Amino acid sequence: MSVRMVARLPGPFLRSVEVLSCGFGTVIRGTAAPHVRFGHIPTPDRRPPPAARLLRGRREYLTDWQVEVNHAIKETGLSFNTDAVLAVPTKTSEVRLFELDNGTMSQARLAAEVWDYERYAGHRVWKGARGTIGGTYPFWQRHRYTRSETFPRLHVVLAVKAEHLLDNRLQALTAAVQGITIAVWVNTLPRLQRGEPWYEIGADDPHRRRARYPEAVGR
Repeated sequence: MSVRMVARLPGPFLRSVEVLSCGFGTVIRGTAAPHVRFGHIPTPDRRPPPAARLLRGRREYLTDWQVEVNHAIKETGLSFNTDAVLAVPTKTSEVRLFELDNGTMSQARLAAEVWDYERYAGHRVWKGARGTIGGTYPFWQRHRYTRSETFPRLHVVLAVKAEHLLDNRLQALTAAVQGITIAVWVNTLPRLQRGEPWYEIGADDPHRRRARYPEAVGR
């Protein structure tokens, strides 16, 4: 699909939840909670305040976050960690997913990680007692993000390398995930720091996703 420029990331939001790479791992830092570091989940009394607006013209606020969040499906063996899960409640979704790419993995591996999110979103589970008609439902909606109507948007932040190399990496990722059926926004950290908009390289399409992945076997 073609790349589309979408919402900007305003300064207050970027300062509050800027995802950076450093020699000691991933750090989420900012004025709201400078103590939050790799592997640490803020306690309820230390949540970042709902002061950061994510999208222009819409009242969407960051209410909490977690880092290094595991997403796994035992039946298929799929398992991966999300660098940061930001709670930004809306009418259709409760969180945003963030992946920080610091340039240490190959472009093919980065693309494979993004495709893992689609595999996770596409897995369906059976609901219904034995002997009844029942039906299948998305695994993520039944067992993970139960208050969401749509699979959470994935944001990929490209960082650390020289800016021209980051731009090349952005273009390569765009080509590698063409046709993906989850919402994917990507940009480089320097561009986000300048307030430039995200690039939409994947759109949520549950109908195509369901056709792509086999149905769960009934009981």
